[in-house]
Amino acid sequence: MRITNQNRTPVPSPSNSADTAPPPRTEPAPGVSSSSSASSSFPLSLAPSFEFLTLTAALNRVPPVRPEVVAKTIHRLNAGQLHTPDVLEQTARAILGL
Repeated sequence: MRITNQNRTPVPSPSNSADTAPPPRTEPAPGVSSSSSASSSFPLSLAPSFEFLTLTAALNRVPPVRPEVVAKTIHRLNAGQLHTPDVLEQTARAILGL
């Protein structure tokens, strides 16, 4: 029998189809009292999901926002320095990844 999550139906293997899985646990995990709050009813050692790790990695790749650079860019934009054909082409190339 293949080892599965206790909450799922066991999948018999060809070599040992007579085995049965133990019934799902109904008592709380060791060290967790039944009168504790809802947030502590989860196991204390949760592993992060693949989606959580992927999103965390994506957030770590976002460059930090530097207020002084944003302020300088706003000033240049208001002064008309960024309304030239060269700047527009450079911006389009950056957006398209060229």
